[in-house]
Amino acid sequence: MVRYRHLSYRYLAVVVLSALFMVILGGSVRAQSSYDSEELAFLQIINEYRQNNGLPTLILSDALTDASERHDEDMARYNFFAHETLGSSYFPINSKPWDRMALSGYDYPEASMSENLAAGYETAEEAFEAWRTSPGHNVNMLDGNQKVIGIARIYDPDSYYGWYWTTDFGSELDPTSHAPGEPSEQRASQNEQTTEQEQEPERRRQESGKAGDDRNVDKAGVENGSMKKDGIWEQKTAKEGNDLIDEGVARLGGYDDAKDELLQSIRISKGQSLTYRVRVETEETEHPTDGLVVRLTDGNGRHLVTLESHTDADAQSSGDDSWVEESVDLSRFAGRTVKLAFLAKTDEARPTTFYVDDVALE
Repeated sequence: MVRYRHLSYRYLAVVVLSALFMVILGGSVRAQSSYDSEELAFLQIINEYRQNNGLPTLILSDALTDASERHDEDMARYNFFAHETLGSSYFPINSKPWDRMALSGYDYPEASMSENLAAGYETAEEAFEAWRTSPGHNVNMLDGNQKVIGIARIYDPDSYYGWYWTTDFGSELDPTSHAPGEPSEQRASQNEQTTEQEQEPERRRQESGKAGDDRNVDKAGVENGSMKKDGIWEQKTAKEGNDLIDEGVARLGGYDDAKDELLQSIRISKGQSLTYRVRVETEETEHPTDGLVVRLTDGNGRHLVTLESHTDADAQSSGDDSWVEESVDLSRFAGRTVKLAFLAKTDEARPTTFYVDDVALE
């Protein structure tokens, strides 16, 4: 049975929502996304619609698409339909659209942003028609200030509606923006940087006349993955004097309003996976509230991709004294030098501690 539901500003009445915001953001940037045929079809449909109304076309923003896709996944997994995050594997509870966009890398002060949501529609044409015939959503699609769009649809057979769509709009071009089939500015820069990094060791060997080796990583691909000493991992913390590595384990969070991050440059080879162990202890009574994100960033610390996420809710499933072993395939990043980061954030009360150990590339 296919379900449709319509939510407007006042009435509970085929599922579509719209919201328009002027916001100040802060955040990070992800790698170029892949888009399925219906998502690309939607871009073509909305651009034809805008051109017919005398408006410029939109190009894709991978950062906005990241925000859109994760919100789709959350709505399906946690059984809600709203602009506000009511349950999440990625974002703090009660996050608004601009919060999710900021956390996903669309970082522009005073940018004009909007969001459309739909559920129960499989095709781009169906979702577009639902929005076109709804005044609030139609305004968002015909906003002449907007330049970029994030488009995501997901299907979850176990969810209430099955299909979920989110489109996020922004008035500023960002480094992840690009036309379909073309690389973004960020991706082009990364490719250029990777080529230079690949050439540099050979250049040094030729100049020295000696065979060289990469001194940045050990045989496991990560230096001090067992957390035995300081000085290898870059540490960032909101708590003055806080040492994130102690007694053979990394401890992130564990205090109110925490923001702790461990980073290390790694070179990813073909066929490698990231492995690590994690343990969660929490005082939280409502879940999820606090989180640990395992991610890759570029050399400037800009977000590329979220590999895995953990929340205070994991303490319930794993047990407070239990370690969980994780493995993430990194094959799509083979040949690149990036920064591996473990980023923990907690709210203002009942802190959660995230323990990390035995980090390796295998």
